[in-house]
Order: sequence, then C-alpha cells, then structure tokens
Amino acid sequence: MKDNFPTEETIRQYLLGRLDDQEGLEHRLSEQMLFDDELSEIVDSIEDEIIEDYLDGAVAPADRIAIEEYFLRPVERRQKVQLSRLLRHHFEMHPPLLSKKKPDALPELVPNLDSDSCSLLPVLASHRSFNSRIFLGLAAALLFVVGLLYAFVVSHRLRSELEASRKSQEQLKDQLTHERERSKGLENQLDVASTVVLQFWKGFRGPGNVSKTTADIKPWTKRVRVDIDLGDKVSGNYDVQLDRSGQTLWSQAGIPVSRGELRFELPTDRISAGDYCLRVSSQPKLYCFQAKVSKT
Repeated sequence: MKDNFPTEETIRQYLLGRLDDQEGLEHRLSEQMLFDDELSEIVDSIEDEIIEDYLDGAVAPADRIAIEEYFLRPVERRQKVQLSRLLRHHFEMHPPLLSKKKPDALPELVPNLDSDSCSLLPVLASHRSFNSRIFLGLAAALLFVVGLLYAFVVSHRLRSELEASRKSQEQLKDQLTHERERSKGLENQLDVASTVVLQFWKGFRGPGNVSKTTADIKPWTKRVRVDIDLGDKVSGNYDVQLDRSGQTLWSQAGIPVSRGELRFELPTDRISAGDYCLRVSSQPKLYCFQAKVSKT
C-alpha cells in the first residue's frame, strides 16, 4: 500500500460510517478513492471482506449494527450481499471435492507439492475477498444473461400472440365480408322472388289494339313492376292510370321515359284477381293484364 494511502482500518471505519465526526478526513478519503484506481480496488476488497464477515457472523454486535444501518444503505451493496448468499447456498448444495477435506489434508491430496509450495497455501487463502469478487462478477454476468434470455422469450411470445391475433382478425374480417356478400345475394334473390314483372313490348298486339299478359300474384309478392316499350324515338314524361271495369284505381303523373321504355311499379294492395288495363297519356293503345292471386 502506498504511504499516502489510509490504513485498512481507516477505510473500514469509513465504510462503516464512523468518520462522520472527521469531515476533513472523510472528504479527503472520498476524493482520493474517486481519482485513484488502486485505492478504489483496495476499498472494494475491504468492502467484500466486510460482506463475507457479516455473512459468516464474524462481526461484533456494534459492527453488525453499523453494517445494517449504514453500510448496506446503497442498493449495490445489498445486491452484493444477496448474490453472495446465493453463491454460498449453491456451494452448500454442490460442494467442491476439496471442500470435504480438512486444510491439513491438502498436501496429501497433492503429493507433488514441496514444503515451499505448501507455505503458499495460507497466502492463497488470504485472497478470499478476491475470489468473492470473481464469484460476484460471474453471478452478475449470469443474471444478466438470464435476463436477456427471459426478455427474448417474452418478446418472442408477445410477437407470436400479436401475429396470431392479427391472423384471427383477418379471418374474422374475411368471414364478415363473405357473410355480407351472402346476405346481399339473398336479399337480391328475395327481391327478385317478391317482384312480378309485366312486360309490354311494342311489337306485341292483341285484338282491338290491346296488349294483354298475365300477372301471378303470390303471398310473398311485394311489388308489380311494369315495363312498357314505347319505341326508341319516344321521350319525355307520361301520365299512367290503372283501370278496372272502367274505374280508375291508381294513377301516377310525370313518369320519365328512358331509351324508349316506360318503367314504374303498381301498388299490390290495389290488385286482386281479375282483369286490369293501363292507360298511358297520348298513347291510344291499352296495356291490359289478368291478375291471378294465389294463397300458396
């Protein structure tokens, strides 16, 4: 240790918070630790020794109080204590082979050691804090790797769940689109089935300048659509009336002609079984039909 370094006991007292009444020494020691890497390593070593002694129960009651109330305030030191406990538990559950032998039996386990080599064993044993720092470093690295793996697994699971949810939503969307198209098709089929179409073409003429056809009215019939071909050259708006036995039952004015065709709908509540005729303004021809009403 350098001559300008504080003693190990001074550093220990500093770590235990017993230099509060010596502000000058405490401040100088804090600055020296901050700028001198060698002193910082010594402080870390003494810090590890305090942790080991604390876990071994080899500290005085006053030191235990100082450790628990002052030394262990920083989170990093509490983490070191926790890691050291975990390592101790691991080695208790899985002790090394040499740990079952007494120190006196070490030369017997390694018969090639001479007396000079054996004299190094106490020196090696004195590096307990150095080994502890290695174990703590390895344990921290292990926890970091485990944390990364856990984060990867969680991230992968979340991505899988999101992908599955996205596919499920797409399937539901496709099913909804299919059902809408199917419903629209059914509506169109129902609309066709519920509509009776009466068509009067220009070339069709019955006796007496009368065009006649048949309308089958079913219970589900909602509308009667009439298509009258007036000729390609005809345009404008026309008035139409529905007559039965000389009596007007319904009329509508201003119906436009599109491409020579006059199209409109008759109210089904005005039609029962019998004969009817349609009169179109300015047209001498009658457009007649026979309504057949069935109950089934």
